[in-house]
Amino acid sequence: MKRSFRKVFVVVAALLSLLVVGDASSKSSFVGANGRVVYEGPNGLWLVNANGSGRVQIPGTTADAHTPAWSPDGTRIAYQGTHGGDYDIYVINGDGSGQQELTFSRAFDGDPMWSADGKRLTFESTRNGNSDVFVIGADGSNEGRLTDNRAFDGDPTFSPDGSRIAFTSERDGNKEVYVMNSDGTAQTRLTNSAGIDADPAWSPDGSKIAFESERNGNLEIYVMNPDGSAQTRVTNFPALDALPAWSPDGTKIVYASDRAGKDNRDIWTMNANGTGLRRLTSQPGVDSLPDWQPIGPRVGTCTIWGTGGHDLLVGTTQADRICGLAGNDTIYAKDHRRDLIDGGSGRDRAIYDRNLDRLVHIELR
Repeated sequence: MKRSFRKVFVVVAALLSLLVVGDASSKSSFVGANGRVVYEGPNGLWLVNANGSGRVQIPGTTADAHTPAWSPDGTRIAYQGTHGGDYDIYVINGDGSGQQELTFSRAFDGDPMWSADGKRLTFESTRNGNSDVFVIGADGSNEGRLTDNRAFDGDPTFSPDGSRIAFTSERDGNKEVYVMNSDGTAQTRLTNSAGIDADPAWSPDGSKIAFESERNGNLEIYVMNPDGSAQTRVTNFPALDALPAWSPDGTKIVYASDRAGKDNRDIWTMNANGTGLRRLTSQPGVDSLPDWQPIGPRVGTCTIWGTGGHDLLVGTTQADRICGLAGNDTIYAKDHRRDLIDGGSGRDRAIYDRNLDRLVHIELR
């Protein structure tokens, strides 16, 4: 079970005042080649561009929404939510619409992660008295249990080829990273340290697993081969660095850190070898559990572009060409820059600078 935090209520009507927030190091050369980062923020799920600009809350998400995970096509987000009761697995579109509940147990169901083909999700559940790893179809069908252990089994994640699942287990006395076949067989321990090893994340090509470890006294991020060899520390700072997830191109890792102050957890990115740190969020409170959106290749001269689904896109502090491509998109470009906004097919909504921006294919304003 990953760590979740919530603080001050944020009114959805205040979105526009938060659209252009980010690290001062945001570059004009930014191109959204890796999509948007979703994360837990104050009272809901939030999105931010990969350079720290365009921070905005996903409409309709509230304080009971945690552990977001992008679908492999970048159109949907799975998460755990209570909606007034026990935690279950939900799926929404990238703009917060189309909510669907997948699990209906009376226990905790959480930490969902997608298979690479988008047909299944793996998650943890306490429905049998302790936390075990389960799988379920993306339509809520064919639910099944994969682990059966008296100790904690959780934090599951599919390998890119769908053949294996990495997960965290306490069956040997403390949290370690394990791997098993996707049918639950051949459960094998990969780490063996005195501290916590947890929250594994496969690289997109399947060649590495990132995880957090407390083996050196505080939580740091490590990377290892899928067989557990070559465990290498990639962060080294006297603060919490945890909850890693890979960029879709495998060159970077996004993670949560309180290195800017232990009462202010933020979202950071770095190169896969630990260099090139960038802080994406810097608001008071706790931002955590990030996941990086996969999107298709760059389209024409677009600097920010979406998917075939319902996207929530936000301009940067520079002049952008924002392309929704398809679906019923919501595009925010009220940033006092000259942007070109092309909604593409679908019925789109744009909030923009009327005297500066040019709109193309926008049906709803």
